Amino acid sequence: MMHLSPTQSNKDMVAYKFLSLSTLFTTKAKTSINHLPEELIIRIFSFLSPQEVNHAQSVCQNWEKIGNKTALWDRLYRRDFKSKMGEKKTKQDYIGRYKLKKYQIFVKTKKIDSSYSLLPISFLPLVNRRENVARFKLTD
Repeated sequence: MMHLSPTQSNKDMVAYKFLSLSTLFTTKAKTSINHLPEELIIRIFSFLSPQEVNHAQSVCQNWEKIGNKTALWDRLYRRDFKSKMGEKKTKQDYIGRYKLKKYQIFVKTKKIDSSYSLLPISFLPLVNRRENVARFKLTD
């Protein structure tokens, strides 16, 4: 076991305490993260990025299984895409939404529901000068 001097940074002390606790739990109680209930491991994994989840899946068979759970990807989907509760989202749903978000070309469109008689003709040149208006449609 590594011994740290009390003069080292707080970061080192936190790491030391964590190592001490993990050593205590693994040597005395013979427990590990894999002995936790699956729901708790999923909760822990939900704080990871999708890339980190994919890396964690290569650690062991249990983590591989957890990394494919719908409950985990549903949490990640709701967190990353600000989605409301509803139908459970899978890993494939997450990947599809991620690709859509990453490769989507954003075009702003504006629609004004108004009759032509209420809209002054001097308004149209102002619309044509707006850089962020890609398409402008007047409807009756």
